[in-house]
Amino acid sequence: MVVTLLLGMSWQLGKTMVHDTNMSHLRYEATLLADEVTQQIELRFQALERLRETIGSTDDATWVSYQLQNNDALSAWFEGIVVANREGEIIADWPAVVGRVGLQTAELEYFRMLRGSRRPYVSEPFVGRASGMPMVLVGVPRFNEEGDFDGLVGGIVSLASGGMFSRLAKVRLGEKGYAGVATATGKILYHPNAALVNNSVPDKSFNPWLDLALDGWEGDTVGKLMNGQMALQSYAQVWPAGWIVGLYLPIDQAQLPLADFIRKLWWLWLPLAILMLPLLWWLLGRVLSPLKHLEKQIGEVGRGHREDVSLATNMQELQQVAGTFNRVEKNDSSCLATFKSVRHFLILCLMRRLKVCLSLIFGAILRI
Repeated sequence: MVVTLLLGMSWQLGKTMVHDTNMSHLRYEATLLADEVTQQIELRFQALERLRETIGSTDDATWVSYQLQNNDALSAWFEGIVVANREGEIIADWPAVVGRVGLQTAELEYFRMLRGSRRPYVSEPFVGRASGMPMVLVGVPRFNEEGDFDGLVGGIVSLASGGMFSRLAKVRLGEKGYAGVATATGKILYHPNAALVNNSVPDKSFNPWLDLALDGWEGDTVGKLMNGQMALQSYAQVWPAGWIVGLYLPIDQAQLPLADFIRKLWWLWLPLAILMLPLLWWLLGRVLSPLKHLEKQIGEVGRGHREDVSLATNMQELQQVAGTFNRVEKNDSSCLATFKSVRHFLILCLMRRLKVCLSLIFGAILRI
């Protein structure tokens, strides 16, 4: 019983400590990953801005293509570079892809955002026309000499492969924990299950905390995963791109080390408890021996073999019980003696009255 109680208290206390520790770890890891992705985005913005300054405001396709080839080092960060004029037509690309030059982007989401905001922008995920792979476009606006919008310089980043999310692929949160990235509009950019990329996140009713994160909230909580498991969750924002980094650790996975520890304690305590049973039995007998003496002496007092109870023990409780019994016994003895005296007196009175009555009866008989 004691061992079970101790193990239960250890489990409850351990769960609280493990929960707090894992939450702190997830919070730190999510912030670290968000900062790293933010840095990746900002470095790409800066590289495209330098390329924009090199190209200038010309729309000469030959000159622009030449500059793109001279900046071939950008292929380490992008699967491709495209340059569009103010009308949204692609005038140059690198590496050259057949059919990409001349494409119209004026009605596409990223071109309209760059033209309207005039700030660097990361597009919503889309499927590449040539590759058929999910990707995003990291773009910066071009300006003419008067400062008017003059097109875009964009770098294509594949979501199926690429260094931007390589760090997330190496995150290890036990066997089932993982990291994910989604846009503020609810599109999945990275997930260990590649089939979910470019799909929508679950709705608000399924995970309200994720819905809050899509609105800009940062923090940690406990919520459901897509498979219905409860998990520790932590969210951090990638502000330049409008993305959310989420870390997820199933609760059963988080509590697994504690469960293993409690299980080992149980198998350690069980043989010890079995070995200690004879010792506990002997100690219990030693502790209860004064009670046996008390029971024996009370029986002797009841049979009249002794007048009071006397225990040789240091247990104050038993001494108090013996003292109380002796006082009650003394009162009972006094009452019994008084009762015997009264009974003897009544008997004497009855005998005298009986003697007088008998004398009268015999006298009457003799007179007859």
